[in-house]
Amino acid sequence: MSKLETNQVDPATGTTLTLGTSGDTITIPSGVTIANSGTATGFGGTMTPAFSAYMSGNTSLSNETNTTLVVDTEIYDSGSVFDTSNYRFTPGETGKYLICGGALIESGQNANMDRCVFKLKKNGKGEN
Repeated sequence: MSKLETNQVDPATGTTLTLGTSGDTITIPSGVTIANSGTATGFGGTMTPAFSAYMSGNTSLSNETNTTLVVDTEIYDSGSVFDTSNYRFTPGETGKYLICGGALIESGQNANMDRCVFKLKKNGKGEN
């Protein structure tokens, strides 16, 4: 195995420098920092599937009653993973997903709301 030591490598022609060929592995040792001052592509995945949706109307709430929030309007849906008919996110692949949500709760003049609890269900099941 040979060792090449240099401070800069530039392509001989054009603007693309290729390291290795298909099937090769390029190892970056632990402790090495990759500094980027240009455009980085292919790092960290594509962040899909992803969706953003909201309620197009109001929902009435009753005391001590589970109420499904009607999240029926999509802003975007990268892979048709959110169903606006049953309000389910079905990614279709194993992964870690960040789910965020919020709601504005308004009550009448004489109403007294002590707390509001939001619950997510997995596969249509959850604590009631």
